[in-house]
Amino acid sequence: MLSDNFGYKLFAVAVAVVIWAYASQVQNPGNWQSFNNATISRSITLPLSVRRLEPGCVVTSIPKRIKVKIQGRREYIDAILAEPDLVSVYVNLAGVDAGKHKQRVILRTDGYMGLITATPTPFEVWVKVEKRVERAFDVSMQMIGPSPDGYVFGTPEILPLKVTAKGIERNINAIQRVAVLVDPQMLGPSGADGSFEVFALGRDGRALPGIQLNPKHVHLKLNLKSRPERKVLFINPNLTGQPPFPSKVAGVEVLPQVITVTGSPEVLAKLDSVETEPVKLSGRSRSFRQRVQLTLPQGVFAVEKTPVQLSVEITAPENAEHPGQGASTP
Repeated sequence: MLSDNFGYKLFAVAVAVVIWAYASQVQNPGNWQSFNNATISRSITLPLSVRRLEPGCVVTSIPKRIKVKIQGRREYIDAILAEPDLVSVYVNLAGVDAGKHKQRVILRTDGYMGLITATPTPFEVWVKVEKRVERAFDVSMQMIGPSPDGYVFGTPEILPLKVTAKGIERNINAIQRVAVLVDPQMLGPSGADGSFEVFALGRDGRALPGIQLNPKHVHLKLNLKSRPERKVLFINPNLTGQPPFPSKVAGVEVLPQVITVTGSPEVLAKLDSVETEPVKLSGRSRSFRQRVQLTLPQGVFAVEKTPVQLSVEITAPENAEHPGQGASTP
């Protein structure tokens, strides 16, 4: 039966095939040589590289891979298929400046030059070259959230104050500011004092990609202070002296009559009004109007920038004698 001693029978067939192949090669060596010498063609896909790029330039657009048809003796093609690095494709960018250029694809068949033919598809490719520039920017701070209730941040201290941004020219030109992004909710009760990452921000306030900043981190010190309160106070005119006799003050008006100020809660709690700067009435016998400054306690600041106007009405009896002038005679 066929199934009897099947393993031995299969082994015998294998031995017979080996013996036949050996005998065939010995008796007809030309057949094997013809097989190896047969011309065949195959297609392989290879990475496209760049050579001799000009200093200060960077390639921002180029096909990543190129299809190559190789043709030659079977033994050569089989060797290349086993080791594709034997064939390389690249574009030569010597003397090519910024812009979009159509470049010829160059092939190298190291060790097989003249033994095989290789054809790239496509024969030419579009390559975009851009300038790489470097520019210095001031570093600022940008809050990405509100301050804790009842507190505000003081003036930030940043070291170093400048960083260098490197990248392609259009990306560098898109930078609106370079800033440390601070989330108040992530800070401690006293503020910040440590190393923070720096970001190049565009017009929309988002970080721009493809930009190298040096240094990438800066030291930020930021104090947390109690938020000043606001209060509306009356404005009182501070008049000194008296008009010359017999003139007298008939009326005083201050505009605006009130002003909003800001300051620490402790100081504002003691205030109901503020005074103007002193205004002398000595020597004044006529009504007048003038701008005056406010006398604010230390640590208290006016919210409005509206100028304060002081109007003083001075009158005198019609038949009164002025100093140095005698009474009228009939």
